[in-house]
Amino acid sequence: MSYLKLVILFFASAVITPAFAETCCPPGFVPDFAPNRCVAIGMPQRTAAPVACVGTNQRPPGGSSGGSVYVSPVQNAPGPACGPSNTTQQWRDEATNRCISALTGSAQFVACFFEDDHGRLEDTRTGLSCVDRQAALAHQCQKRCADWALNSNTCYDSDTNWQHFFGDISGDHFGSARVDLCGPKLRNGLNAIQKVRVRVPLMP
Repeated sequence: MSYLKLVILFFASAVITPAFAETCCPPGFVPDFAPNRCVAIGMPQRTAAPVACVGTNQRPPGGSSGGSVYVSPVQNAPGPACGPSNTTQQWRDEATNRCISALTGSAQFVACFFEDDHGRLEDTRTGLSCVDRQAALAHQCQKRCADWALNSNTCYDSDTNWQHFFGDISGDHFGSARVDLCGPKLRNGLNAIQKVRVRVPLMP
């Protein structure tokens, strides 16, 4: 029995460890199944070593415990023929709104359709329905959405562009992300409730 347990632990560690390891690649490359290796998009025979990850939630200077701060990644074009996906301010504004809308719809479906006890407690604390609460959280991702709209590049596919700006908060494909990690916790709704007394005029 002990030998069987050791075998199970060995295979579990082999499968689980790579899944949780964060691998960041240079522009034009994506993580490979092999550890500590990146492959070129569309050209798996080309490989490269991982690079330092950017665009993640980082602690503020001085070791403050006030939460994490979003740092926009720098996405360099992988070749001279590449360019921005949204070349005008109008297109960037439309892309930003599309980003927020996609995040909102995805968060509402996942979090509200499968809402747990913690989510229901948050509904009560904020004084919002689950749908409205997820929309408020998604709107806190506006800075990321604006960066994504500005820096999306024609030489990357849509999911790779998305991962540059939302990969650190579980954004694997367009519209997916942990919207609760985009900003601070929503304020307590009970603090915003004001009791209004209605005065009934006396009969003459």
